[in-house]
Amino acid sequence: MVKIDNVHIQGVGGIYDLYLEFNDGVNVICGANGVGKSTILTSINEFFNRQKDTLKRNAKCECGSIELNFTYNESHRSVTRPVEDFIPEVGNATIGVHIKCMNASPYLLGFNSERDIPYQKINGLLCDPDNKHYDRVNWVEYKDIKNWFINRYTFSDKDDSLEFEHKKNYEIAKKILAY
Repeated sequence: MVKIDNVHIQGVGGIYDLYLEFNDGVNVICGANGVGKSTILTSINEFFNRQKDTLKRNAKCECGSIELNFTYNESHRSVTRPVEDFIPEVGNATIGVHIKCMNASPYLLGFNSERDIPYQKINGLLCDPDNKHYDRVNWVEYKDIKNWFINRYTFSDKDDSLEFEHKKNYEIAKKILAY
C-alpha cells in the first residue's frame, strides 16, 4: 500500500513555498481559485505516472522543486525533482522521475483538472479582431480572450475609448472570473 506522508513544493506554479502533511485516510484540498490546488495534485501525480511534464516554475523563483515523502510496504521513501522551466512550450518531455510501485499500481488513482484555455504569449497590444460577420454580437474566441481582457483593462478608464457595451461586458466578465 502507498501512503503519501507529505509533500514540499517550492517555486512551482503559483506556489512559493508549501509544506503539506497528509493524514491517514481521505484528505481534502480546498481553496479559492488560483491558490495552487491543481498544482498540488499534479505535483504528486507526476511522480507516480509517466506523462508530459505540465508543471512550471514560479516566475518569481529562480528554480522550483518538489519533494515527496511516502510509505510503500512499510518502507519510507523520499524523492525530489527540480522544476526549471517557466515557459509552457518548453520542457514538455516525459518526466524522468517515476516511482515504480508495481504491486500498488492498480490502487493508485491520478487525476487533474482540465484547462480549456491554453497558455498564450502576448507580444504586444493588438486590436480586437474584426467581427462584423457576427451582426452586432461581439464573440470572443479562445485565442483572443487574453488580448480582449488586456484591451478592456487598458482602456476601461479612458473616456470615449470603449463603447458602452464593451465596458459593461468587461465589468461582467471581471465579476464572473473573480470567483
